[in-house]
Amino acid sequence: MNILKLAKNLKEFTLDEIEMLAERNVENEVKTLLKDGLLEFKNGFYKYRENDKVLFLELNQKPELKKVSALSLKTQCVVIIQA
Repeated sequence: MNILKLAKNLKEFTLDEIEMLAERNVENEVKTLLKDGLLEFKNGFYKYRENDKVLFLELNQKPELKKVSALSLKTQCVVIIQA
């Protein structure tokens, strides 16, 4: 059984609970997930840690020149969204 998928579904669990569901010793796998930052341990419970996703959007607009005397405009906007 995939321990990471099980942790995602449980969200919060103890080592005994996840071992009962997996029907095997998963202590080493849990330690590896802790080191990788996918799980955290607080108040006696392991919690699945959602990845902080950062989305970068860049908007560039360059209007077409209709006249020779028109100025070239360039605008740039960077939006950062954290989920």
